Parts: sequence; C-alpha cells; structure tokens
Amino acid sequence: MFLLLPLLVIGQTRKNLETKRKSILKNIRNTDQLLRETSRNKELTYEKFITTQKQIENRKELIKTIKEELVYYDESLLRTSSVIQSLQDDTDRLKKDYEQLLRFAYKRKLMQSDLLFLFSAQSFNDAYKRWQYLKQYDKYRKKQAYRIIQTQKSLENKIKLQAERKEEKERLLGSEKSHLLVLEHELESKNQLLKQLKSDEKKLRNKISDNKKDHEQLNVALEKIIKEGVIGQRIQNRVKPATKVIQPKENVAENRVLSGSFRTNKGKYPWPVKGVVSSYYGKQAHPTLPDITIDNSGIDILTTNHALVKPIASGEVAAVRFVPGNDYLVIIKHGQYYTLYSKMEEHFVKKGDKVSPNDTIGKVRTDIKTGKSELHFEVWDKQKRMNPRWWLAKK
Repeated sequence: MFLLLPLLVIGQTRKNLETKRKSILKNIRNTDQLLRETSRNKELTYEKFITTQKQIENRKELIKTIKEELVYYDESLLRTSSVIQSLQDDTDRLKKDYEQLLRFAYKRKLMQSDLLFLFSAQSFNDAYKRWQYLKQYDKYRKKQAYRIIQTQKSLENKIKLQAERKEEKERLLGSEKSHLLVLEHELESKNQLLKQLKSDEKKLRNKISDNKKDHEQLNVALEKIIKEGVIGQRIQNRVKPATKVIQPKENVAENRVLSGSFRTNKGKYPWPVKGVVSSYYGKQAHPTLPDITIDNSGIDILTTNHALVKPIASGEVAAVRFVPGNDYLVIIKHGQYYTLYSKMEEHFVKKGDKVSPNDTIGKVRTDIKTGKSELHFEVWDKQKRMNPRWWLAKK
C-alpha cells in the first residue's frame, strides 16, 4: 500500500500535466488558424509577427509541459518497477506457503488425521473446538489461494500499465522532437517578419498613428458616456434600419456562466472571443519600434474573420453606439462594473437588454482591405479603467 500511494500522487500530477498539454495544444490550433488568416494579406505583417510571437510562447510552454510529463513518466516507471518486484516477491512467498498447506492437507487426508484429531478429544467441548479449528484452517487455505490469484492479477495489471507508460513516453519523446523542429521554424519566421517590419518602418509608424487616433476617439466617446451616467440616461443608438436584433445560433453548446458577483469571479471570466492579445493594457513599448510607446485603455484581441462576440458575464446592456474608427461598441453593466466591446461590424442587442455569457452580442469587424479582425475590450469599475487581464481566465 505504501508503494502504491506515490503512484496515485504521480498519476494525479500526470493527469494535470496532460490536461494542461491538451489546453496548450488547443491554443496552438486556434493560433494556427489566425496565422493562416493573417498570412493571406501582406498588409498584416505586424499582426502576423504578433501572432507568431504568441505561437512561439505557446510552443515553448508545450515543450516545457512535455518535458515535465516525461520526468513523471520516468518516476512512475521506476516506482512501478518497484511495485512489480514487490508483488512478484509476494506471489512467490504466497505460493511457497500454499504449497506447504497443500502438502499438510494431503498428509491429513492419507492418515485420516482429522477424524483421529476429533476423536482424541477429552470432551465434547474440546471436540467442538477442534472441529472449529479445522474449519478455520480450511478457510485460511482457501483465503491464501484467493490472495495468490488477486496478487497475480495485480502483478499482470502493473506489468500492462508499465508497458502502456513506456509507449506513452516514447510517443511524448516523438512529440517533443516534432515541436522542437516546428519551434525552430517559427523562430526563423519571426526573425524574417522582424526584418520585413524594419524595412517597412514608415508604413508601420503611419498605421500606429492611425490606431492612436482611433483609440482617442473611442476614449472621448467612452468618457462622455460614463460622465453622463449610463444608468438611467438615454443614449442614442445608431442601428442599421434593415438589421433585426436577432442573436445567431451556434452549433457548439457551451456553458460560460459563473455563479457569484462580478468581483468574486475575478480572474475566471471566459474570453469574449478566441484569439491572441495584440496589444495589452496600459503603457508599453512597441514590440518592434522601441522608441514608440503605446498606451492602451484595454486590450486588443486578434481573432478569426467575423468572429462572434460574447459578454464575459451576465448583465444589462447600458449603451450601444457607433464610433468612427471603432465601428459599433457595446457597454454592459454588471452592478458597479462595466465591460466594453468595440470594433464590431454588427451588434445584436439594444440598450436595456439582459444578456448572459452564452449570448452573442455582436460580430467583429473584418477589414475588407487587410482581412484583419480585432476586438477591443475594456473593464471599468464605475469611472475607473481596470486591466482586463486581471478579470479574464488564464489561457
């Protein structure tokens, strides 16, 4: 039992690592889809660079996780070998003891010693006790036979488990080598993109300037909305006349709803769209132009073309507005907190609607010229901006 206990602990840890590996692989598949979309247009060199950088991070984390799994497999195989040896020793000992029991039982049968043993009793009570003893002896002999069978089964299971673990280890080793080769290719691709970005520096600076203007327009609109008070205030919505407020249905069912207040679930909320963060919250140096500082009031998420947007938590739509350069934005109220979703080409909600994380509130705009799809997301505590990454679940 003491030998088996560490195996249970190792098994739990291995399961956690396996779950982590599968999660990273899922992220890699999603990022691969983004890379394919950004590779279609030469205008998206910067976006491809950011996505490649994220993919490299995913790949390194995956390789690290695989290495940790391999360590646990080595420990597990070593421990399993010890258990197998112990079970083998127990089986040999039990068989030896059982052979002695069988020899003694055979002698008893030849000599009819059971009857002699009973009839040589001094009294009826003594004879009864002797009968009980013989009965218990036969029971013990059957129990020993059962123990041998069970121990042999355990031994066979452990040998089978060890073989499976060896196969899994070999598979992981092959996977590690494969991902190392892909990582090498991705690093080379990143360097090539960096060179390309440096050669098109003027174009990149113009794009950054345009993005800055768009962010400023968004900030002005948001501050106006917040100052006026989104609670109980009438905010004019610009809705396309031919568009009906109907939420599109999706084939994949999912439950994104969390229980409790908005604050209690900090760090657990689902992402509004699947994708890669292209710009983080706050002031930060530009990834390729060190002399340029970016100041972001939220986060920007590169996502797939025309991706559907879902709120991170249940709440009430406080405002829907069209902002030039950012298209449609939707603000959702969660008690004293607000979440903002912008750069949407369509919205499927109106002010006053009750929404949940399983609802679709809009569709991300996909730039016709470049094919770029990016959602801007913010979190507010009353009139104070918060870092959205504090609230979203870690990938």
